[in-house]
This record gives sequence, C-alpha cells and structure tokens, in this order.
Amino acid sequence: MIKTARLVLLAILILTVGIHPVAGAIEISSKGDMIVFYDSNASGCAPASASASTIPSGGTKGNEKNIEIVLRYFTGKGLTLAQASGFIGNMTQESGVNPNAEYPGKTVPDGTIPNFYRAFGLIQWLDSRQTGLINLAQTSNRKTTDIDLQLDYIWQELNTSYKSTLQALEAHRAEMTPEMATIILHGKSGSEPEFNVAPALGYEASGDSLASIRSKRVPYAVAAYNKYKGVIADGAGIQGVGTTSTLTATGGCAAIVSGECSATKPVMGQGGNGQQMSVSQLVSAYGPGGSGAKPNIVDSTFMGLPVKMNKKVVGCLKAVEDEIKAKNINYKVDQVASWRESDGQVGMSSYHMYGAAIDINWGNDIYTGRNPYVPDGSARPYDIPQAYIDAFRNHGWSWGGAWSSPKDYMHFEFNGINPGR
Repeated sequence: MIKTARLVLLAILILTVGIHPVAGAIEISSKGDMIVFYDSNASGCAPASASASTIPSGGTKGNEKNIEIVLRYFTGKGLTLAQASGFIGNMTQESGVNPNAEYPGKTVPDGTIPNFYRAFGLIQWLDSRQTGLINLAQTSNRKTTDIDLQLDYIWQELNTSYKSTLQALEAHRAEMTPEMATIILHGKSGSEPEFNVAPALGYEASGDSLASIRSKRVPYAVAAYNKYKGVIADGAGIQGVGTTSTLTATGGCAAIVSGECSATKPVMGQGGNGQQMSVSQLVSAYGPGGSGAKPNIVDSTFMGLPVKMNKKVVGCLKAVEDEIKAKNINYKVDQVASWRESDGQVGMSSYHMYGAAIDINWGNDIYTGRNPYVPDGSARPYDIPQAYIDAFRNHGWSWGGAWSSPKDYMHFEFNGINPGR
C-alpha cells in the first residue's frame, strides 16, 4: 500500500480533562469514570452475592423516591429487579441517585445545561455524552435534570454505544444477583474472575477494584433489591439485544452502526486471519471506494481532530477513543488522515478509499517521520505507544506497524467485520 507524499497537517491542542464521579454520602473515587474497552477472552461466571454484613440498613438516604423510580423504569423495560438494582449500586456511588448532581458534590438548579467538563446527572456524564443528553432534552422539550429524561437517555445509550451491557445482562439473566448486575453495569476493571461476567465496554466503570465495587456499590444494589423484592415485579425480558456469546461467535461488527461497536478484535488482516481484504471484499464490506464512497462517509472526530470515516466503522473508532481517554494514555494526536476520495498512488486496494483506515502522527515526512511508512519492511523507530495499538486492536483494528513488509507505523485499518468469501 503506497502512501501519497503530501498529507494535510491538522494540529489542534487537546485539552486533557480529569474525570471524577460525584458520590453523595459515599467516598469519592479517585479513578476515572466511563472506562470503555473490550476483552475478547471474557467468559461467563457468577460471582457470589454480597454478604449481609456489607448491606447498609437504609439504602441511599434521602433518595428513596428516586430509587423506586429507577427500579420501576428498568423493570418496565424488561429487566429483572436484580438486574435493575445494579443501576442503584452504581448511581449511588456516582451521584447519590440525584439527577441534579454535578461534580464536585454540587446540586444544580432544575434545567441546568451541563458543563462539558464537569460530570453531570445520575451517572455523571461528561463531554460528548453530555451532548447526547442535551440533544435528547431539546428534541423532547424536557429539562436536562428531568429524571425520566435521564433514564430515557441511559436506555438510548444501552441500546447503541453500550449495547454489550444489555447483552451481558440478558446472557446471565437466569443467575442474576444484585452484585452481578452491579459488576456488569460497572464494567471490567481488573483481572479477577468475577469481572468475566462484565463487558469490557464499561458503562459506569470507574477503575475501582473488585473490593472497592463490593464495598462502595454492591451494598446499595443489594439493599434496594431486598427492600423492593415482592413489591416491584420482574420485567418480561430484554428484547432484541442478543447475547455477548452469540456476538463473539459471529466475529464482531456485522451490524455496526454509527455510535456502536461490537468488535472485540480483528477477524481479517493483521491480528485476525492475516489476510487483508481484496477489493471485492472491501466493496462487499463497505460499499464503493473513492468518490463512490461519499454516501457512506460521515463526519466524525478522533481525539479532537476531524476525520471522515465510513459509517460502518465510526462507532469502533469512537470506542478506541473512549478507551484511550479512560486509561489516560499520555500521547498527543496532532495529525490524522482518513478517507481518500481520489486514489492517487494508493489504488483501490487501500482501506483509506473506503473510509475504513486512519493514519496518525506521521510527522514531517511519511518515510522518515514520527511513525513512518517503510516500503522495504525494515524496522524503524516509531512513537505510537503500545497502549494505543492495543486499544485499536481491542476494537477490531489492525496495525500496519506489525506487517512484515511494508511497515506502516502510522496506519490502522478496520478489520472487525468479516465480508465472507
């Protein structure tokens, strides 16, 4: 794959924002919120229920009404009471189950428009996730602090970007406990076997250890479950989400749409079957290339820089960005290149022609710069950290720096979809 000699330099200063949840009367976590990544080796297991000695006597003081609203909302969507109680465990730690909560420990007036850089609401949304909440408020003519609005937005996220959470809840429905629901909704945050029930795409993940989750989150889930057992009936089931085991077996992103990523690793190319897609396979997977791809190209961003990507891969690029931000990986992206309308020197075999590839930080020269393109395949220095490479791989992207020849250290291409043969 030959690189063009001239690429447009895009430089934007990235503002790194620390993410801190609000936690009512509970100790504030020092870890980041909303950790988003996948573990392709995850397998199911059922953690034991929390012991009675860890259960608080009164649940979340002052928010009993909100707790009941939350439980009735999610059981009304088909969840069991045990599944719904996991929301209470996490919301208590994040916001005290207060839709008006803003970090640090502030309760804002009704109708407040969230501050992009301050965690807000029941689950302490930040940055672009706040934007989605604001948009839903505007389109439905409701206040951002409306608890029903926030619950609707949670359900919207769980059916799009965080669908793997619903899949995990449904996959373990039969053996569900309040503790398991809390862990699934929290997401992976360690290597303990109990985390195997959770999708590594963490909806509420804070980076807390398993012990911390059990001490700070699980007790409130158990207390809510015990209080409303026999009062609030289980829902009939979560419809149309499938299960994580089915998703893994089919290899990933067969049904990816903007804002959603189901891929856990490449199934083609580097890191997958070792074979890049042919032109016919690229067309089968992504539609026509070059100028013909325009109907399938959408405007997006990566680490603050504008990119034009195929609508089938933009969700998995966002998943990479979420993991990078959540892990606080110290690496500044100030150059990106994505879809190419004209083939130039690359030819129609390039993933760039279909909006399914992105180049990062090539420097002043693509052949000798920071992350060079090396036609003869010889090893050269590069500065993309391994954690970035891993984040891309975790969401279905192959890295050109791992090719035998040529080596393309700046290049990532999406191989989380199997086009068939």
